[in-house]
Amino acid sequence: MTAFVVSDRRTTTFNLAALDSLHLTSTGLITATSANAIFGTGPNTLIVDGDVIQGGAFGDAIRLDTGGNNVTVNASSVVSGLRGISSGDGFNAFSNSGQIIGTSGAGVAFFGSEAIRSSTAV
Repeated sequence: MTAFVVSDRRTTTFNLAALDSLHLTSTGLITATSANAIFGTGPNTLIVDGDVIQGGAFGDAIRLDTGGNNVTVNASSVVSGLRGISSGDGFNAFSNSGQIIGTSGAGVAFFGSEAIRSSTAV
């Protein structure tokens, strides 16, 4: 269980082990062109204040393989990929006030039970 903070604009892809957490600050940027920009094996906690951009032919901006995730996308954030956020089976807590964009799929795709606490823009 490790807590990560990313505040630079050069990070390409970010992998989280089970129970890891990530805070992407407002100055942070995570990008990918041929993979998921952020990948977690879950359960994971993410606080997104910066931008997550997946711009290739494969991958999601944020992909969390199992449930039990807690994801917060704050107002200054852009999360964009083939799917913006996808998560596996199980309960997921989600809060969004930023921009989540699916360029060729759903902006948000949960493949299990989920709790969307609030969403002001998807």
